[in-house]
Amino acid sequence: MKTFSAISILLLTCQIFCACESDVTEQSSSTGTDTASLEDTMRNPDDYTDDTQVEFDLESSLGASFSYDELIEQNLGKVIVVDFWASWCKPCKEEMPYLKEMIAEIAQDDLVVLTISIDKKKEDWENEISIEDSPVEDLSYLMIDYENSRIAKQFNVSLIPRYMVYDKTGQLTHEVAPRPSSGDLKPILLELLGQ
Repeated sequence: MKTFSAISILLLTCQIFCACESDVTEQSSSTGTDTASLEDTMRNPDDYTDDTQVEFDLESSLGASFSYDELIEQNLGKVIVVDFWASWCKPCKEEMPYLKEMIAEIAQDDLVVLTISIDKKKEDWENEISIEDSPVEDLSYLMIDYENSRIAKQFNVSLIPRYMVYDKTGQLTHEVAPRPSSGDLKPILLELLGQ
């Protein structure tokens, strides 16, 4: 009886494996793509571009559109803090006064904070940044189409608030930096500023 059960399980496993292999073959045949190309795509995703990708990743509070890389390039020579947030995110909004206070304490021209909202509705972002004394009003950006954004995918922006830090050369030094309220972000920035 045990031998029969073992053989049955083995046969079932073979059927499942063969069925999965055939599905991959059918998919590659139906799309006109050979198996080698599919394997290459899986191994080297950076070599392939999505033709539907929008040219601009971000929209500024002044209505201008930018690519993320362009925004970083525009701020070369400064230490850059990127803050990913959303209007509906309570922890994000709780961190903002700490962020504003930290910026005021450091008070350096070669420090810039770029806040990038992942709000789906532009109106929600605009309402939040229009609040009087908002710490994100000046250098605030909206991520265009968050769910399909290459920025969100490249940096795995799935949990917010999320902070990243770049040095003056534009090198990403901290992909997941501490929150301002922790007190651990300020020393990192001061070191990069040479203080």
